[in-house]
Amino acid sequence: MLMEKSSVTNKLNGLELLRFIAALAVVFYHIPSIGIGHFGVDVFFVISGFVMMLSTTKNTHQFLLKRIIRIVPLYWLATLGVFVIAIIMPSVLKSTDASLLDLIKSLLFIPFDKNGVGHQPVLAVGWTLNYEMYFYALFAFSCLVSTRYRGIITVGLVTANIFVLSSLESFVAETYSDLIALEFGLGIALYLLLNKEVFQTVLVVTLMGVSSFLNYEGGHRFFVFGLPSLFVVMLFILMGNGFYKSPLIPVLGGSSYALYLCHAYIIRVFDRLVDWFFNESATLAVSAVLISLFGSVMVSILLFKYFESPVLGYLRKNLLNKKLMKSV
Repeated sequence: MLMEKSSVTNKLNGLELLRFIAALAVVFYHIPSIGIGHFGVDVFFVISGFVMMLSTTKNTHQFLLKRIIRIVPLYWLATLGVFVIAIIMPSVLKSTDASLLDLIKSLLFIPFDKNGVGHQPVLAVGWTLNYEMYFYALFAFSCLVSTRYRGIITVGLVTANIFVLSSLESFVAETYSDLIALEFGLGIALYLLLNKEVFQTVLVVTLMGVSSFLNYEGGHRFFVFGLPSLFVVMLFILMGNGFYKSPLIPVLGGSSYALYLCHAYIIRVFDRLVDWFFNESATLAVSAVLISLFGSVMVSILLFKYFESPVLGYLRKNLLNKKLMKSV
Protein backbone atom coordinates (compact mmCIF):
# COMPACT_ATOMS: atom_id res chain seq x y z
CA MET A 1 0.00 0.00 0.00
CA LEU A 2 1.24 3.49 -0.83
CA MET A 3 0.15 5.09 2.41
CA GLU A 4 2.08 2.96 4.86
CA LYS A 5 2.86 4.78 8.12
CA SER A 6 6.53 5.28 7.27
CA SER A 7 5.70 7.22 4.11
CA VAL A 8 2.70 9.30 5.18
CA THR A 9 4.79 12.21 6.47
CA ASN A 10 6.75 12.48 3.24
CA LYS A 11 3.61 12.35 1.11
CA LEU A 12 1.94 15.03 3.22
CA ASN A 13 5.09 17.13 2.95
CA GLY A 14 4.42 17.46 -0.77
CA LEU A 15 0.72 18.17 -0.23
CA GLU A 16 1.44 20.83 2.40
CA LEU A 17 3.69 22.61 -0.07
CA LEU A 18 1.09 22.30 -2.82
CA ARG A 19 -1.63 23.68 -0.54
CA PHE A 20 0.44 26.81 -0.02
CA ILE A 21 1.18 27.12 -3.73
CA ALA A 22 -2.52 26.75 -4.53
CA ALA A 23 -3.44 29.44 -2.00
CA LEU A 24 -0.72 31.69 -3.40
CA ALA A 25 -2.13 31.17 -6.90
CA VAL A 26 -5.51 32.47 -5.71
CA VAL A 27 -3.74 35.47 -4.16
CA PHE A 28 -2.25 36.25 -7.58
CA TYR A 29 -5.73 35.99 -9.06
CA HIS A 30 -7.01 38.72 -6.73
CA ILE A 31 -4.07 41.06 -7.28
CA PRO A 32 -5.60 43.66 -9.64
CA SER A 33 -2.60 43.89 -11.95
CA ILE A 34 -2.28 40.10 -12.38
CA GLY A 35 -5.70 38.41 -12.24
CA ILE A 36 -4.42 34.90 -12.99
CA GLY A 37 -4.46 31.93 -10.64
CA HIS A 38 -8.05 30.91 -9.87
CA PHE A 39 -7.07 27.32 -10.77
CA GLY A 40 -5.74 27.15 -7.22
CA VAL A 41 -9.31 26.43 -6.10
CA ASP A 42 -9.46 23.33 -8.31
CA VAL A 43 -6.18 22.09 -6.87
CA PHE A 44 -7.62 22.57 -3.37
CA PHE A 45 -10.70 20.50 -4.22
CA VAL A 46 -8.64 17.59 -5.57
CA ILE A 47 -6.37 17.71 -2.51
CA SER A 48 -9.43 17.77 -0.27
CA GLY A 49 -10.89 14.62 -1.83
CA PHE A 50 -7.56 12.82 -1.48
CA VAL A 51 -7.01 13.90 2.13
CA MET A 52 -10.56 12.90 3.11
CA MET A 53 -9.76 9.36 2.04
CA LEU A 54 -6.30 9.39 3.61
CA SER A 55 -7.47 10.77 6.96
CA THR A 56 -10.15 8.09 7.28
CA THR A 57 -7.99 5.13 6.27
CA LYS A 58 -7.98 3.64 9.76
CA ASN A 59 -10.72 5.56 11.54
CA THR A 60 -13.81 7.36 10.25
CA HIS A 61 -15.06 8.24 13.74
CA GLN A 62 -16.28 11.84 14.09
CA PHE A 63 -15.07 12.75 10.62
CA LEU A 64 -17.65 15.50 10.14
CA LEU A 65 -17.07 17.02 13.58
CA LYS A 66 -13.33 17.10 12.94
CA ARG A 67 -13.85 18.93 9.65
CA ILE A 68 -16.27 21.41 11.22
CA ILE A 69 -13.73 22.17 13.93
CA ARG A 70 -11.09 22.75 11.26
CA ILE A 71 -13.19 24.88 8.90
CA VAL A 72 -15.69 26.87 10.94
CA PRO A 73 -13.82 29.01 13.53
CA LEU A 74 -11.65 31.05 11.16
CA TYR A 75 -14.36 31.21 8.51
CA TRP A 76 -16.88 32.57 10.99
CA LEU A 77 -14.34 35.07 12.31
CA ALA A 78 -13.51 36.31 8.81
CA THR A 79 -17.18 36.41 7.80
CA LEU A 80 -18.15 38.42 10.87
CA GLY A 81 -15.21 40.73 10.21
CA VAL A 82 -16.45 41.47 6.69
CA PHE A 83 -19.99 41.96 8.01
CA VAL A 84 -18.71 44.57 10.49
CA ILE A 85 -16.92 46.32 7.63
CA ALA A 86 -20.18 46.31 5.67
CA ILE A 87 -21.81 48.13 8.59
CA ILE A 88 -19.17 50.75 9.38
CA MET A 89 -17.29 51.13 6.06
CA PRO A 90 -19.56 49.86 3.26
CA SER A 91 -17.65 51.83 0.61
CA VAL A 92 -14.68 49.47 1.04
CA LEU A 93 -16.74 46.53 -0.27
CA LYS A 94 -18.01 46.02 -3.80
CA SER A 95 -21.17 43.89 -3.60
CA THR A 96 -21.53 43.05 0.10
CA ASP A 97 -24.02 44.86 2.33
CA ALA A 98 -25.06 44.43 5.94
CA SER A 99 -27.84 41.92 5.26
CA LEU A 100 -28.58 39.82 8.32
CA LEU A 101 -30.18 37.10 6.18
CA ASP A 102 -27.05 36.92 3.99
CA LEU A 103 -24.93 36.66 7.13
CA ILE A 104 -26.98 33.77 8.52
CA LYS A 105 -26.88 31.89 5.21
CA SER A 106 -23.13 32.45 4.97
CA LEU A 107 -22.47 31.17 8.50
CA LEU A 108 -24.62 28.09 7.81
CA PHE A 109 -23.01 27.38 4.40
CA ILE A 110 -26.24 27.90 2.46
CA PRO A 111 -25.59 29.11 -1.12
CA PHE A 112 -27.37 32.25 -2.30
CA ASP A 113 -27.10 34.86 -5.04
CA LYS A 114 -25.54 37.92 -3.41
CA ASN A 115 -26.93 41.08 -4.94
CA GLY A 116 -26.91 39.66 -8.44
CA VAL A 117 -23.20 38.72 -8.53
CA GLY A 118 -23.87 34.98 -8.24
CA HIS A 119 -22.78 32.35 -5.72
CA GLN A 120 -20.90 34.47 -3.21
CA PRO A 121 -21.34 34.52 0.60
CA VAL A 122 -20.57 37.55 2.78
CA LEU A 123 -16.93 36.45 2.69
CA ALA A 124 -16.61 36.26 -1.08
CA VAL A 125 -14.19 33.31 -1.28
CA GLY A 126 -16.46 31.32 1.02
CA TRP A 127 -18.33 29.91 -1.98
CA THR A 128 -15.74 27.15 -2.11
CA LEU A 129 -16.44 26.25 1.52
CA ASN A 130 -20.09 25.66 0.66
CA TYR A 131 -18.87 22.92 -1.68
CA GLU A 132 -16.44 21.63 0.94
CA MET A 133 -19.17 21.29 3.58
CA TYR A 134 -21.53 19.72 1.05
CA PHE A 135 -18.93 17.12 0.18
CA TYR A 136 -18.00 16.56 3.84
CA ALA A 137 -21.64 15.80 4.64
CA LEU A 138 -21.93 13.29 1.79
CA PHE A 139 -18.61 11.70 2.75
CA ALA A 140 -19.60 11.42 6.41
CA PHE A 141 -22.84 9.69 5.41
CA SER A 142 -20.90 7.34 3.13
CA CYS A 143 -18.57 6.42 5.99
CA LEU A 144 -21.60 5.37 8.03
CA VAL A 145 -22.81 3.15 5.19
CA SER A 146 -19.48 1.49 4.44
CA THR A 147 -15.97 2.40 5.50
CA ARG A 148 -14.37 0.32 2.77
CA TYR A 149 -16.50 1.72 -0.05
CA ARG A 150 -16.88 5.26 1.30
CA GLY A 151 -15.22 6.74 -1.79
CA ILE A 152 -17.47 4.99 -4.29
CA ILE A 153 -20.61 5.83 -2.32
CA THR A 154 -19.64 9.50 -2.04
CA VAL A 155 -18.94 9.89 -5.74
CA GLY A 156 -22.14 7.98 -6.50
CA LEU A 157 -24.12 10.44 -4.36
CA VAL A 158 -22.47 13.43 -6.02
CA THR A 159 -23.18 12.16 -9.53
CA ALA A 160 -26.77 11.27 -8.60
CA ASN A 161 -27.27 14.74 -7.16
CA ILE A 162 -25.94 16.33 -10.34
CA PHE A 163 -28.65 14.56 -12.33
CA VAL A 164 -31.46 15.16 -9.84
CA LEU A 165 -30.68 18.71 -8.79
CA SER A 166 -30.09 19.93 -12.34
CA SER A 167 -33.81 19.43 -12.99
CA LEU A 168 -34.87 21.60 -10.04
CA GLU A 169 -35.35 25.35 -10.12
CA SER A 170 -33.61 26.76 -7.07
CA PHE A 171 -30.29 28.47 -6.49
CA VAL A 172 -29.14 25.81 -4.04
CA ALA A 173 -29.98 23.01 -6.48
CA GLU A 174 -28.23 24.86 -9.30
CA THR A 175 -25.15 25.28 -7.13
CA TYR A 176 -24.79 21.64 -6.15
CA SER A 177 -25.56 20.30 -9.61
CA ASP A 178 -22.43 22.02 -10.90
CA LEU A 179 -19.73 19.70 -12.26
CA ILE A 180 -17.14 21.35 -10.03
CA ALA A 181 -18.34 19.05 -7.23
CA LEU A 182 -16.74 16.16 -9.17
CA GLU A 183 -13.28 17.60 -8.50
CA PHE A 184 -13.40 16.13 -4.99
CA GLY A 185 -14.09 12.82 -6.69
CA LEU A 186 -10.86 13.20 -8.64
CA GLY A 187 -8.98 13.26 -5.35
CA ILE A 188 -10.82 10.15 -4.21
CA ALA A 189 -9.99 8.39 -7.48
CA LEU A 190 -6.34 9.35 -7.07
CA TYR A 191 -6.22 7.89 -3.56
CA LEU A 192 -7.78 4.64 -4.72
CA LEU A 193 -5.43 4.44 -7.71
CA LEU A 194 -2.29 4.98 -5.65
CA ASN A 195 -3.46 2.39 -3.15
CA LYS A 196 -4.03 -0.12 -5.99
CA GLU A 197 -7.78 -0.42 -5.45
CA VAL A 198 -8.32 -1.15 -9.13
CA PHE A 199 -11.99 -2.10 -9.05
CA GLN A 200 -12.97 0.90 -6.94
CA THR A 201 -10.85 3.25 -9.08
CA VAL A 202 -12.50 2.05 -12.29
CA LEU A 203 -15.98 2.40 -10.79
CA VAL A 204 -15.33 5.93 -9.46
CA VAL A 205 -13.81 7.06 -12.77
CA THR A 206 -16.74 5.52 -14.66
CA LEU A 207 -19.28 7.34 -12.50
CA MET A 208 -17.52 10.68 -12.99
CA GLY A 209 -17.01 10.03 -16.69
CA VAL A 210 -20.67 9.29 -17.34
CA SER A 211 -21.81 12.25 -15.25
CA SER A 212 -19.43 14.73 -16.87
CA PHE A 213 -20.26 13.42 -20.37
CA LEU A 214 -24.03 13.59 -19.95
CA ASN A 215 -23.80 17.01 -18.31
CA TYR A 216 -21.01 18.28 -20.53
CA GLU A 217 -20.44 22.03 -20.61
CA GLY A 218 -17.74 23.19 -23.01
CA GLY A 219 -15.02 25.12 -21.23
CA HIS A 220 -16.23 24.12 -17.76
CA ARG A 221 -13.47 24.42 -15.17
CA PHE A 222 -13.82 20.71 -14.28
CA PHE A 223 -12.27 19.91 -17.68
CA VAL A 224 -10.02 22.96 -18.02
CA PHE A 225 -8.58 23.07 -14.49
CA GLY A 226 -9.93 20.08 -12.55
CA LEU A 227 -8.41 17.30 -14.66
CA PRO A 228 -4.97 19.00 -14.91
CA SER A 229 -5.10 19.57 -11.14
CA LEU A 230 -5.42 15.81 -10.69
CA PHE A 231 -2.04 15.28 -12.32
CA VAL A 232 -0.46 18.16 -10.40
CA VAL A 233 -1.61 16.67 -7.09
CA MET A 234 -0.38 13.23 -8.14
CA LEU A 235 3.02 14.68 -9.02
CA PHE A 236 3.42 16.35 -5.63
CA ILE A 237 2.37 13.18 -3.81
CA LEU A 238 4.75 10.94 -5.75
CA MET A 239 7.57 13.44 -5.32
CA GLY A 240 6.95 13.73 -1.58
CA ASN A 241 10.28 12.13 -0.70
CA GLY A 242 12.12 14.49 -3.03
CA PHE A 243 11.00 17.75 -1.44
CA TYR A 244 13.35 19.49 0.95
CA LYS A 245 11.94 18.87 4.42
CA SER A 246 12.05 22.41 5.70
CA PRO A 247 10.26 23.12 9.01
CA LEU A 248 8.76 26.09 7.19
CA ILE A 249 6.64 23.88 4.90
CA PRO A 250 4.17 22.73 7.60
CA VAL A 251 3.78 26.37 8.68
CA LEU A 252 3.10 27.55 5.13
CA GLY A 253 0.76 24.64 4.47
CA GLY A 254 -1.03 25.17 7.77
CA SER A 255 -1.46 28.88 7.11
CA SER A 256 -2.77 28.31 3.57
CA TYR A 257 -6.38 28.27 4.81
CA ALA A 258 -5.98 31.66 6.51
CA LEU A 259 -4.19 32.96 3.43
CA TYR A 260 -7.04 31.84 1.21
CA LEU A 261 -9.75 33.39 3.39
CA CYS A 262 -8.15 36.75 4.17
CA HIS A 263 -5.88 37.79 1.30
CA ALA A 264 -8.49 39.49 -0.90
CA TYR A 265 -9.37 42.03 1.78
CA ILE A 266 -5.74 42.73 2.63
CA ILE A 267 -5.09 43.43 -1.04
CA ARG A 268 -8.20 45.58 -1.35
CA VAL A 269 -7.33 47.74 1.66
CA PHE A 270 -3.77 48.19 0.38
CA ASP A 271 -5.09 49.12 -3.06
CA ARG A 272 -7.44 51.72 -1.57
CA LEU A 273 -4.61 53.22 0.49
CA VAL A 274 -1.94 53.62 -2.21
CA ASP A 275 -3.42 52.81 -5.64
CA TRP A 276 -0.08 51.51 -6.96
CA PHE A 277 -1.10 48.40 -8.93
CA PHE A 278 -1.56 50.22 -12.23
CA ASN A 279 0.85 53.06 -11.51
CA GLU A 280 2.93 54.41 -14.40
CA SER A 281 6.00 53.76 -12.30
CA ALA A 282 7.07 50.14 -12.80
CA THR A 283 8.82 50.25 -9.43
CA LEU A 284 5.61 51.14 -7.60
CA ALA A 285 3.56 48.61 -9.60
CA VAL A 286 5.98 45.77 -8.80
CA SER A 287 6.24 46.94 -5.19
CA ALA A 288 2.46 46.75 -4.87
CA VAL A 289 2.51 43.10 -5.94
CA LEU A 290 5.38 42.17 -3.62
CA ILE A 291 3.94 44.03 -0.64
CA SER A 292 0.53 42.42 -1.21
CA LEU A 293 2.07 38.96 -1.34
CA PHE A 294 4.30 39.51 1.70
CA GLY A 295 1.53 41.16 3.72
CA SER A 296 -1.00 38.44 2.92
CA VAL A 297 1.41 35.64 3.81
CA MET A 298 2.55 37.27 7.05
CA VAL A 299 -1.01 37.97 8.22
CA SER A 300 -2.00 34.38 7.42
CA ILE A 301 0.95 32.98 9.39
CA LEU A 302 0.06 35.16 12.37
CA LEU A 303 -3.58 34.04 12.18
CA PHE A 304 -2.50 30.42 11.94
CA LYS A 305 -0.13 30.69 14.89
CA TYR A 306 -2.12 32.88 17.26
CA PHE A 307 -5.73 32.07 16.37
CA GLU A 308 -6.16 28.88 14.37
CA SER A 309 -3.71 26.65 16.23
CA PRO A 310 -4.84 27.60 19.77
CA VAL A 311 -8.54 27.45 18.88
CA LEU A 312 -8.21 24.15 17.03
CA GLY A 313 -6.22 22.68 19.89
CA TYR A 314 -8.82 23.77 22.43
CA LEU A 315 -11.79 22.51 20.42
CA ARG A 316 -10.18 19.19 19.61
CA LYS A 317 -9.31 18.65 23.24
CA ASN A 318 -12.67 19.66 24.65
CA LEU A 319 -15.02 18.33 21.98
CA LEU A 320 -13.38 15.29 20.40
CA ASN A 321 -11.92 13.85 23.58
CA LYS A 322 -15.15 14.26 25.55
CA LYS A 323 -17.13 12.55 22.79
CA LEU A 324 -14.61 9.75 22.65
CA MET A 325 -14.69 9.28 26.42
CA LYS A 326 -18.48 9.06 26.40
CA SER A 327 -18.41 6.45 23.66
CA VAL A 328 -16.01 4.15 25.47
